[in-house]
Amino acid sequence: MPFDSPFPEINIPEVDLLTWLFESPDAPLSKEPIYLDSINPEEKHISLHEYRSLARRVASGIQTKLGLQPQDKLLVFSSNNIYFPVLLMGIVGSECVFTGANPTFTARELAYQIKDAHAKVLFVAPDAVPTALEAAKVTGLDTRKIFVFDDNIKNPNRSAWAQYPIGGYWTDILSEREDFRWRQLSKNELNTTVAINYSSGTTGMPKGVEITHKNFVSNATQSITMDEDVPDYTPVNLAAIPMYHAYGMAAFVLQSAKQGIKVYVMPKFDFVEYLKCIEKYRVTSIAAVPPIIVAFAKHPAVDKTDLSSVKSIGCGAAPLSAETAIAAEAKFNNVRILQGYGLSEVTCAVIVQRENKLNVNPKRGTVGHIAPNCRAKLVDADGKELGRNQPGELWVRGPNVMKGYYNKPEATADTITPDGWLKTGDVAYVDDEGLWYIVDRKKELIKTSGYQVAPAELEAVLLEHPDVADVGVIGIKWADNERPRAYIVRNAGSKVTSEDIKKYMSKVVSSYKQLTGGIVWVDEIPKNPSGKILRKLLRERAAKEVIDTGDHKAKL
Repeated sequence: MPFDSPFPEINIPEVDLLTWLFESPDAPLSKEPIYLDSINPEEKHISLHEYRSLARRVASGIQTKLGLQPQDKLLVFSSNNIYFPVLLMGIVGSECVFTGANPTFTARELAYQIKDAHAKVLFVAPDAVPTALEAAKVTGLDTRKIFVFDDNIKNPNRSAWAQYPIGGYWTDILSEREDFRWRQLSKNELNTTVAINYSSGTTGMPKGVEITHKNFVSNATQSITMDEDVPDYTPVNLAAIPMYHAYGMAAFVLQSAKQGIKVYVMPKFDFVEYLKCIEKYRVTSIAAVPPIIVAFAKHPAVDKTDLSSVKSIGCGAAPLSAETAIAAEAKFNNVRILQGYGLSEVTCAVIVQRENKLNVNPKRGTVGHIAPNCRAKLVDADGKELGRNQPGELWVRGPNVMKGYYNKPEATADTITPDGWLKTGDVAYVDDEGLWYIVDRKKELIKTSGYQVAPAELEAVLLEHPDVADVGVIGIKWADNERPRAYIVRNAGSKVTSEDIKKYMSKVVSSYKQLTGGIVWVDEIPKNPSGKILRKLLRERAAKEVIDTGDHKAKL
């Protein structure tokens, strides 16, 4: 049986994303700084008024200077800076589509996303230009469509990339027009795609998740509505989570701006610097992933930091153990870590905990309640719907569920039922109080350091090595994290070593995709008759290997 949200049905505005965020092109907006660089906030900051003004100029420039058409794709390959929201919303205002790539990607990984998303223009961080050029060569992208993107707009270091055959600096595309007005969409147009956010698939390569105006407006409105209590303090946020990621996009590009909350933006995450920012800027709200919570629990610098300003902590992107949460909470002044559950396919979140009347005494382990205007149900392996306290695959339905996987109708049909239910691939249950718990993942994704890694992707890369005959990849538990481990069969006569494989992987995939869970040489990979890898058997073997040694390090 389907389970409804305990929250009352809410009114979700039927408007496009820019109109929801800014109301209109000329409505009065605050001129107080809202995005501030965490390193140099005095000189690098923008107001909500400037956010809209610059986004309008980006939108106009994309339309007039780049020769693009509505729904053309523009890819941003950069870490956070105060202009990231500007560029993203400018792309949306131009009626083109944003897609963001992990700034640690190798050229190979970037080339995949360029090709899969059909990206026509790239905005890249200065130090990523060589990677972008290599990816452009592979994909055939015109390098004149590559623009350097950073926050040094007053004095860009053009000499640093003058030798490259690229289009220039991102502000070169800014229109001089101050009167650009984005097209306000009709209700029938709100299902238009505005972003393609990449989600790691369980079979094959990552898939592009199409998120629409309706999806973004719905999910942001749901999240804001659940924050019932008006704080008796001035909220201050710290953006350490990447803004190209669904979590960072929702928290910092949209919701903080809509609520007028000041955001200090970290261009690069470093935990000690993160602590310094919390203390220096009196940060009140923390949006975290489990590795950050683990660091709060264990890093020696935490005890030397004044964390008294922190009033709320949210954690998502991967499971967090109760033990780690309790250890981290001990470092704060009466603050509970509230977990939530989401995935790119629901825009960001669909089950969440908030400080409200439904969550007066939060239970350990729960990810909270179903968001307003959403429903959920639990389904067993035979397709039978389950009741309370019965674990099953979680299916959800609501206005925040994605349009589909970009250019992958079969994958979309496998994931979304004809009547709109999204099969999450995660195993969950709901208790008698309507609180939800995620107990396992039907999907095989490895969640490491806040990122998701598809075993099939790593297997495909490893199988390209001339000395690898077969391979199976799993995630092994490591504190509150997972690490990729590969079980590899050598080709006959090969003397390839673990070090050889590590060196190879270091050149072709990002740091978080490295085989930090170890490499194990085996005679064969367990498979079923149809050839599917039996990862359950590999996980059972890995568990015994850890138990046998009593020490993770002994198996690395």
